[in-house]
Amino acid sequence: MDISKFKNILVVDLLRIGDTVVTFPAIRAVRENLPDAHITLVASTGLKSLIEGQELADNIAYFDCEINERNLFSIWRFAKRLPIQGYDLAIVLDTRLTSNLIAFWSRTKRRIGYNYRHRGFLLTDKVKAPLYWNRPMREYKNTTKVSHEVDSWLKLIEMAGFPVKERRPYIGESHKNQKWCERFLEEHNVVQTDTLVCMHPGSNISYRWNADRFAQVGDFIIEKLKAKVCISGGPDDTDLIREIENNMHAKPVISDCRMSLGQYAELLRRAELLVSIDTSATHIASAVNTPVIALFGPGDPGIWRPYGAEHIVIQKNDALCVGCKKPVCKQDKHYCMNAITVEEVCKTIENKL
Repeated sequence: MDISKFKNILVVDLLRIGDTVVTFPAIRAVRENLPDAHITLVASTGLKSLIEGQELADNIAYFDCEINERNLFSIWRFAKRLPIQGYDLAIVLDTRLTSNLIAFWSRTKRRIGYNYRHRGFLLTDKVKAPLYWNRPMREYKNTTKVSHEVDSWLKLIEMAGFPVKERRPYIGESHKNQKWCERFLEEHNVVQTDTLVCMHPGSNISYRWNADRFAQVGDFIIEKLKAKVCISGGPDDTDLIREIENNMHAKPVISDCRMSLGQYAELLRRAELLVSIDTSATHIASAVNTPVIALFGPGDPGIWRPYGAEHIVIQKNDALCVGCKKPVCKQDKHYCMNAITVEEVCKTIENKL
């Protein structure tokens, strides 16, 4: 595909937080190869604070998936209100039908994306989606070669004709959010010389590690390693975070669960280490160059580990039902996550710091 003829490009990316972060290198590759082209990015409304200021596109149009994803009229109206009608190229960095509809109804001439679960029928250039996406690891064949999600989206960009130079996700610094972070840490008596470790315990139920075990790890970091601990999470994690705090002997810093994603990125940038389950926090930390210790159970680290060799993944491959990829555990016990011990996590943290 000759990309030099594309003057107006539409990129549709309505993925969730971590999923979107891993598409940043693909979006930046479009900009780097065609610096004079007009690029419109369609992104999820909830990611605005993370995307703004990243210079990913000339225009960013935010679509509220929670409210409008099942409303065909709202999708059509959104597509018709984009800055340009009839883009030269649409790149769909998403697998949902909504994104393909937006690209189609924007009257874009060429539309490339993955044909996942036959949702790509509106694309002009359909790319076969990886067969292992959302399949349990036990169903992999011996010949299955898994690619990290970053590389899967970069492969799509390369097939569209865009050479790729930088493969690692990157979130640029925000002066406004840095100032917030400085005030937040000052309010919690964290000074510049303190070693700060963030812990992120929240995600889908089956991806979680026991709250009491997180509490023990937090006490170890504070009492043995003499570092400060910040427990972070979103609005849905408030009760889980309070449970961990109540089970701890030492006093951690509790993040404001209403902080924006942009503010959270700067908090992770300040930290020396993130200890987290398999969730979006690991990808944000990787994108701000903060090392991660990631606890995996149902997920496949070959696809979703934080990008970069400096990160450590702990997963018990011999645990029953490991890699099921289900949001809710169907077993009588949470075998895959329970197999990860406090002692192993603490030793890994001590070696990493």
